[in-house]
Amino acid sequence: AKYLMKFEINTLKPYNGNRIKFMIGQVNGPDPDWNAEPYYWEPPFDTKGEWQTVSIPFNEVVANYVTNWGVRPQGYGVKVWFHGPGALDADIAFDNLRVVLAVLP
Repeated sequence: AKYLMKFEINTLKPYNGNRIKFMIGQVNGPDPDWNAEPYYWEPPFDTKGEWQTVSIPFNEVVANYVTNWGVRPQGYGVKVWFHGPGALDADIAFDNLRVVLAVLP
């Protein structure tokens, strides 16, 4: 992958239910299909109270995008949300969501 979506995560209590959806880069309307287009990050996640960096190939994040996505110099939206059935019973923190060039060894 040429780019990575990276962020830091810390779970004080394991995240064992639902899923987390990411959508980055909508440049205009119409709205996307919020069920088919997002990247789904699936549980479980447990960092045991430590900050950890997560790296996801950006081509995987945008693989299902079909509705008005791209790079826009003026900026664009980023959406991160918890989604799915069941009770949300977690203590989870995110920080520093970004898209960066992948560094090859």
